[in-house]
Amino acid sequence: MTNVCCWYCARPLSDALSKFLCVAVVHPVDKNDPYAPQSPVPVDCGFQCRMAAGVMVVYRDENAVERDEPLDMPYPPLREFLADQAVLTRLISDGPL
Repeated sequence: MTNVCCWYCARPLSDALSKFLCVAVVHPVDKNDPYAPQSPVPVDCGFQCRMAAGVMVVYRDENAVERDEPLDMPYPPLREFLADQAVLTRLISDGPL
């Protein structure tokens, strides 16, 4: 597989969001032993994070921070987020998690 995130998720690395998600999510290194230590440590891709009104905003690089041009990250509407959070809270308190 060429030009993909990694063997685990196999996302194409065509856009900044895919690159960010691959770095932000820790994938097991060994297919046979998902608990093997991750080595080597993922490289720094240059993304910058800043808090804005209590929300984490991700920028491509320091220049994008100065220009205030955050990445267009997908996020659900507030009502959907709160409904999902309520389901997770019930699962954690009463369910198998």
